[in-house]
Amino acid sequence: MRDDQHSELHQRLARGDALLVQQNPHAAIVSYRDGLALARQHLLADEQSPAALRAVSVSLNRVGDACQLLRDHDEAQRVHAEALAIARRLLESGGASLEAVTDVTTGLERLGDSLVSLERFRDAADAYQESLDLHDGLIKTYGQSLKTMRGYAVSVHKIGGILAIFGRSEKAAGAYQEGLKLSRWILTTYGESAASLRDVIVSLGELALLAENQDDPRGALDYFEQALGPAERLVAIAGDDPWPASFLTWATESIDRLRAATRETAP
Repeated sequence: MRDDQHSELHQRLARGDALLVQQNPHAAIVSYRDGLALARQHLLADEQSPAALRAVSVSLNRVGDACQLLRDHDEAQRVHAEALAIARRLLESGGASLEAVTDVTTGLERLGDSLVSLERFRDAADAYQESLDLHDGLIKTYGQSLKTMRGYAVSVHKIGGILAIFGRSEKAAGAYQEGLKLSRWILTTYGESAASLRDVIVSLGELALLAENQDDPRGALDYFEQALGPAERLVAIAGDDPWPASFLTWATESIDRLRAATRETAP
């Protein structure tokens, strides 16, 4: 792809990303589909070049993300599966570069998410496990870096989620704890960012929910209280993204509720 073509595609996808952050998936999917159409045009012109193929895969994943938010889970699964197939093709033809393997792991995790929405939990678990194995291989090959370690942490978190669905609470908690430990290491090593703060509080939120489901209000309270500071810092840098403020409200209300509950049950 020429630089001007890549720039035009990037602008369309970035516009969709901004709309998605603003919780407007209907408008976002229009921008993403425009980007996908442009990427397919470039693919025809470039005669299946790796760069043009990757642009199609990236665009497909964005369309699938919007479909997920629109609850069109069948279409999300179809689109994510197509994106993954292209990523696998590029990996097989071009070798196991960091970018090529990461594209496959991203595709596996997005496909897994859409399969969870379709209640195809075993298939989702297989996708998440394959992604985790590939992330482990990336760390062994390329060493510890922000990209390899965050990818592994996110993948571990996905495993925790599917274990929780299967009712394997102890193993789910172990996976969430591992993901939290990795996310905190990333935050300490590479500094605070929206992504690193979000990873930490998402893990803490999942651990709090798991504790509540196991009738452990004190444990849940502790996790919510740990999440409060990172959530407040994330709100301060979140920009147009409403999710951090929504999480902070939920965590604050949960803390008030759990404090009251633990006082009532105190000996």
